[in-house]
Amino acid sequence: MRDPKTIEVLELRVGYVKARFGKLCREDIKRPDVLAFMRSYEAEGKLDRDRVRSIGEQICNYADAEGDGYNPFRNLNGQMIANISTPRPGVTEPRDVTRVFKLISAPWTRARFSDVVGLALRFDALTIPRPGMVNEMEWSEVDWDAERWTIPAVKMKTGWDHVVPLSRQAVAILRSVQKLTGHRRYAFSCSKDAPLSNNTLNKRLRLLGIDTKTDHCAHGFRTTFSTLSHHEEIKDAKAWDGDVVELQLAHLDNSTVEGLYKKHGPLALIGSRTKLMQHWADRIDYWLDPKKVMPIKGGAQA
Repeated sequence: MRDPKTIEVLELRVGYVKARFGKLCREDIKRPDVLAFMRSYEAEGKLDRDRVRSIGEQICNYADAEGDGYNPFRNLNGQMIANISTPRPGVTEPRDVTRVFKLISAPWTRARFSDVVGLALRFDALTIPRPGMVNEMEWSEVDWDAERWTIPAVKMKTGWDHVVPLSRQAVAILRSVQKLTGHRRYAFSCSKDAPLSNNTLNKRLRLLGIDTKTDHCAHGFRTTFSTLSHHEEIKDAKAWDGDVVELQLAHLDNSTVEGLYKKHGPLALIGSRTKLMQHWADRIDYWLDPKKVMPIKGGAQA
C-alpha cells in the first residue's frame, strides 16, 4: 500500500508524462511507440529523456493492478543511444577543496530567511545527493532516531529509494533548520513552503566568488566526494571499498553495485556507508580547522 505522499507525487508525474506522451492507458502503450518517442528525444538532444523514461516506468508499475508486470518503459537502455554526460566542475585539489569549504562555511552577512540557503549548501556538501534532492527535501523523509534521510524512489533518477546516513554534522544542520521550517513540508524553504529553485545553490556559490561553470558547482560536491573517497588510503591501501562509495552516490549502473542493491535494497552496506559519511564530515571539519580532526591518511589536506 503506497502512502498518500507517494501517491500525490506519482499523480503529479502523470501530468508530466501526459504532456510528452499523450497515452495514459498502460495496455495501449506499446514498446515500439515508446522507443520511437525516446528516439525523437535523442534526435532533438533533449536532456530529460531518461527522466521521462523513468517516470513512465514508475507510472506503469503503479498502474499494474493485475500484477502482470507489463511495462513498455522498462529495459530500454540497450536500444537507446547512451548518454554522453558533460562533467560538472568539482574541486579535487587540496588547496581548492579547502578554499571552497571555507567559503561555504563562513557567515553570510547578507542572509535572508536566516540563511536557509547557506544551510542547504552546507548540507548538500555533507550528504552529496544530487542538489535537486536537497532542494525538494521534506521533513517526513528524515528518520531522527536512525539518523537517516530516505529519498523516495519517485524523486530518484534510479527509480529506487536512496538512504543517506546523516553524520553528526548533518544532523546539527537539520536541527538548526528545523527551528526555522520545522512546521513546513519542505525542509529548505524560504518565504514560501516550496522547494528551492534549481539554481539557488549555484547562485550562492557564484556570490561567494566561485565560477560554477569552470571551478565548482553544487553538483560538483559529488565529484569532490567521489574522487577523494576513491583515492583515500590507509597505509598504502584503499580506505574505502569502491562499491560503498558508488552505493552512496546512488550510481547503480555498475553490475556489482546494482546486484547489491537488488539483493539488500536501500540499506545495502549501510554500516560501511554510515562510517564513510561520518568520516567525510570529519574530513570537512579538518579542512576548516586542521587542529580539530585528524583524518585518515590520504585525500585533500591543506
